[in-house]
Amino acid sequence: MWNKYQSHFVLVKVRHGVWKFIFPVPLFIFDDLLKSVLDLVVLGECFTSRLKLLRMSISMVLQLLYEIRQLGRWQMADITFCKNQISISFY
Repeated sequence: MWNKYQSHFVLVKVRHGVWKFIFPVPLFIFDDLLKSVLDLVVLGECFTSRLKLLRMSISMVLQLLYEIRQLGRWQMADITFCKNQISISFY
């Protein structure tokens, strides 16, 4: 991939009339949280085989998060209606 920059945050910008909010959501926290849950699921899989689907699901979400982070900076959505605006960007 040509882009060497990784996304570290999702910025959710909400503007409602004169109010403006910006919520930075760190992606690396979700990554660490999912890896920790995956470790617990793998440990629990030693005792029961019912967690195999959960392990595969968490692995796929981790892969999706990795792919999204590899895209670098990009804007997912920018919706404006009347004086209200919602914007979701990856930085």
